Amino acid sequence: MKHRSSWAVGRGPWACLLVIALSVAASAQQNGKPVFRAGTTLVRLDVRVVDRDGKPITDLRQDEVQVVDGGASRPVVLFQRVSGAAGSYLEAAQRTIASEISTNQGAPQGQLYVLVFDQDHIRSGGEQRVRAAAQEFLRTRVRPQDRVAIYGLPGPGPTQPFTANLSTARLQLDRVHGALDRQGIGPVTEMSLFAAYEICRGNDVVLNRFMSVESAANASNGSSTLMSDFRRSGEEPAVIRQLLRENAQQIVNRADESSRRFLGAFATLLRGFRGIDGRKTVMLFSEGFYGDNVAREIEDVAAAAAETYSVIYAFDLNRRNDAAETAEATSDEPAEIIDRLNSIGSLAADTGGELLKDASGRAGQAMASLPGARVLARTGYARPNQSHINDSRKAIDTALSAPFTQQSLKLEYTTYTGQSLVAGRQRVALSVLADLPVRQDESDVADIVFVVRDSRSGAVAASGSDHLALPSRTETGFSTGQTAWRVAFELPAGDYLMRCVVREPGGVIGSADRRFRVRPIGGPDVNSTDLLFSTPGDPFPVRARGYSAGALVGTLRLHGPTTDKLQRVSARLELTPDNTDGTVRTGRTIDGVVTDVVIGPQGAARDVLFSMPLEKLAAGAYVARAIVRVDGEVVADMGRPVDVIDGAVPELPPAPTSAGAKGVLNGEIVARLVRHAATLPDPVLKKAAIEAGNGQWSAVLTTTATLPAADAVGQRLRGLALMGRDDYAAAAASLSASFDIRPEADVAFVLGWAQIGAGNRVAAVTAFRNANVLDPLMVPAYLALGETYVALGHPALARQALEAGLAKVPASIELKSMLDRLK
Repeated sequence: MKHRSSWAVGRGPWACLLVIALSVAASAQQNGKPVFRAGTTLVRLDVRVVDRDGKPITDLRQDEVQVVDGGASRPVVLFQRVSGAAGSYLEAAQRTIASEISTNQGAPQGQLYVLVFDQDHIRSGGEQRVRAAAQEFLRTRVRPQDRVAIYGLPGPGPTQPFTANLSTARLQLDRVHGALDRQGIGPVTEMSLFAAYEICRGNDVVLNRFMSVESAANASNGSSTLMSDFRRSGEEPAVIRQLLRENAQQIVNRADESSRRFLGAFATLLRGFRGIDGRKTVMLFSEGFYGDNVAREIEDVAAAAAETYSVIYAFDLNRRNDAAETAEATSDEPAEIIDRLNSIGSLAADTGGELLKDASGRAGQAMASLPGARVLARTGYARPNQSHINDSRKAIDTALSAPFTQQSLKLEYTTYTGQSLVAGRQRVALSVLADLPVRQDESDVADIVFVVRDSRSGAVAASGSDHLALPSRTETGFSTGQTAWRVAFELPAGDYLMRCVVREPGGVIGSADRRFRVRPIGGPDVNSTDLLFSTPGDPFPVRARGYSAGALVGTLRLHGPTTDKLQRVSARLELTPDNTDGTVRTGRTIDGVVTDVVIGPQGAARDVLFSMPLEKLAAGAYVARAIVRVDGEVVADMGRPVDVIDGAVPELPPAPTSAGAKGVLNGEIVARLVRHAATLPDPVLKKAAIEAGNGQWSAVLTTTATLPAADAVGQRLRGLALMGRDDYAAAAASLSASFDIRPEADVAFVLGWAQIGAGNRVAAVTAFRNANVLDPLMVPAYLALGETYVALGHPALARQALEAGLAKVPASIELKSMLDRLK
């Protein structure tokens, strides 16, 4: 079944549509009546719509598009706007690949050139001039952002996939060779390929040339001794004619087989570009071939070109004699050349390209005349091969190795770098947001794959794959919904290139590139994790959100080798509006809050917290920039895009309160502290411990009043008594003094709750973290830390704390339960 519609590809905004195309197959049953089975296939159309002045329409809606196929309207199941790269290649790369959020919308793309040498249809030596011209083309016409592929068909010959390395490409040109012989040897005589085809076409004028004795004796006309013997022996002319026709047919069969071998390899090559977006300029170098018996194969190549957005420019490499190419010419050469060129000329015409005649002597000029970025429109589309749709792995592999990203599915993602427990490595969190069609069935899933390579060596540093559930509903005003996905992995410090690929069940693919740097965390210098903004329901947001009725809450963590390195820290957060949409908005600046230093196995650390009120701030896009200084020197300067949204912050889980602080006095950890004090020989401490065990908090304060301030146990008992009296600020001071004298996990845990009661949750974070540093198996400290982070508006940090706890205590039901609740 043939489908017809119209589409055009070009720079600037365009739309990717998936339409349902009906496919019908007939089969016979036992009663002899045909049974028609129908099914549906998603077909991709790329449409560029312009106004009467030729300018692209950028706000086209799905309900404004209708696809008619065979007189019937086909439903559009996915409508995706694709933005072309704006500005220079470098500007587009900075905006889409090297920015905080990587995206395939407006991603940079250069030209895709494919040089194909039809080696079986180029005479030996005929490739020399075009090889030199191709060298010049690579040197002068191909820009750094362009990609070149070179193939010699059929092999052996050059086999160079798309590359930006022109030195490698030039070396491949040396492998090009020509193998065309225009003479064919048959069982009874030798004749030119042109003569053989003419005889098979019924041209008696050519056949008669081989009937005369004079012609048979003329070697230049391709006759053989055997043919002369037939003629002289008095064999019947009818028999000789039949022998000549059979002779010609065998020569034609061999020539057709050579043409089929090339066309089959050519179609396979083109279909290998399925997963590569963008218009491919295919430069076919050939002297042509006879198309009498290979029309189906030529059509298959044209179909493969249509499926892969390839345009064929055929370069005629025939060497012409001085005789004019006219009907009066006595030589067969003009007619032969025209005959051979019909095949490659039809390939060029069917794909929207051009036949460049007599290119052998002016190959450089012909190659320089290519249209480059000029947009060409074609009509028609090809229904995709079902085996290709089903072969998800092959399609994703093609997308991973493609020279440019694919924009059919919108893709955005970012990375966050933090400290790892593995020495010499950093923890990298990847967060992805993909636009996908809504699911028709619960089992519908999309595939996602990412590969991270070292930017210098190209070696794979990390990779992963998973399935994405398709969204259950569309986003307002769109035909697609959004699905988020996250994963974490370890990387050493360095510069990296990442490609992320998402493929929906119908075979449509989106991919995006990212260039990022992983900074070292730890070592002799002060360094920091990435800036992370709390977004309700999204622990690692691709694009952070703040609400006008709330505050923008962010954090980063400083690391240093010693406590001394992390003194005198100051921080500021600047929120700057992105006024590129023409709306003028004002920004805002606040100072950050720096928590106490915590000593861990890998050195010292301090958290920097930001909480910026957003009231009276206009909704829209902003960029938040955090600048952190130590001793006046900038140690961190990083930013993140932020969307400010009108309205209230979505409701968060209940925050820990002073009621929880009071409740800690009845827990096992406080009981453990009291029991320990009761075992000590000092009678004053023993007496105070007994009073504390009975909840006699006033008595405890009286008893411990005589103890020196340097007594760690006395300070902790006094702190417990002050908590029992609801004097949380004084309790925190006593417990902090006890911890400074004798750091213990139990004391740090209770101190954290005293800080909660005093309303100082930032200090509580430090205390709970100290408890887990001293006792990595203390589950209550992980839980308290998670609750406190939630109260501060940092659910992402809460999840991190709980996940760290599960890594140490994987059997903890409490940690799993709280983590599931937060997710």
